[in-house]
Amino acid sequence: MVEELIRTFVETGKFTAQEVTITPSMTEDWVQFRANPQRFLPKIFDGDWARPDRKPEAGLIKLVRIMSGNDGVHRLIGRQGAFIYATPWIGI
Repeated sequence: MVEELIRTFVETGKFTAQEVTITPSMTEDWVQFRANPQRFLPKIFDGDWARPDRKPEAGLIKLVRIMSGNDGVHRLIGRQGAFIYATPWIGI
């Protein structure tokens, strides 16, 4: 699912926010942001931005954006409860 959404975004530039269900195995691909960013700018992926030991719960997650960081990796950003998560952690 993640790879397909990112591939479509790269090809078309289009993305629509949506809620999806992630399985327990899918949660391993996500990491929590250290801070809740005010804006989604490429610099949010600079430095030590992630808590790789913190994953979302299996279940619904709201996918809010796809964007590329300064490292050139396109990531899917989602919100679950009060937390923001992103995938892929390393890259596709």
